[in-house]
Amino acid sequence: MCRQCNSPPNWQAWLRVRVIISRINAYHGSTMASASLGGMSGMHAQGDLPVPNITHIEQPYFFDNGLPGETADEFGLRAAGWLEQKTLALGPDQVAAFIAEPVQGAGGVIIPPATYWREIQRVVDKYGLLLISDEVICAVGLAKTCGFMAGLVLVKTKAPVQRFTEAQGVGMICRGYSFERGLIMRAVGDRMILAPPLVMTHSQTDEMVALIVKCLDLTYQEVRRRGWLA
Repeated sequence: MCRQCNSPPNWQAWLRVRVIISRINAYHGSTMASASLGGMSGMHAQGDLPVPNITHIEQPYFFDNGLPGETADEFGLRAAGWLEQKTLALGPDQVAAFIAEPVQGAGGVIIPPATYWREIQRVVDKYGLLLISDEVICAVGLAKTCGFMAGLVLVKTKAPVQRFTEAQGVGMICRGYSFERGLIMRAVGDRMILAPPLVMTHSQTDEMVALIVKCLDLTYQEVRRRGWLA
């Protein structure tokens, strides 16, 4: 479900502009147009996408894109600033809209810092852009919520953070153990994401968490066996 979150100040002028800005790793569908709006490089490669007049800015993923010493709130403001920078680079008179998920689901359950959306609203209002909120992940019951979902990142070490390489495919190893045990835990690179049904009971949630821990333990043992940990 998508919402129009504001109105351009001049509809007649707005109808003459064409460029839509989206985000890297966004997911908005699988047709030529919606996959172009999405920021999945794999989908783009399959169909010579994106189509013209759709461009992308970086995702507000603090874990990957935060700077040393930067707080989450500071990062949220900086990440929202990428929209303003892109708008100015293209020309405000050429940009029609910004489309984004409140929470990026397929991209890895990426929840922006609290400062991000307030600054995005300021930018779209300043330049008269249409803001489109694609609430496919968090609009159940039309409620503004992060929903019932979880995500975690598999890393070699936490402090300092050391990542596995893409070629090692550690996420797929963890997913394999999960599927073998009847747990649907999706791998997005080295991120594991879950979206359990909203009707789960407390006891079922406890069972799910126990399965997650078991799969993480098995993944840890496997990567140690392969010599990927010091």
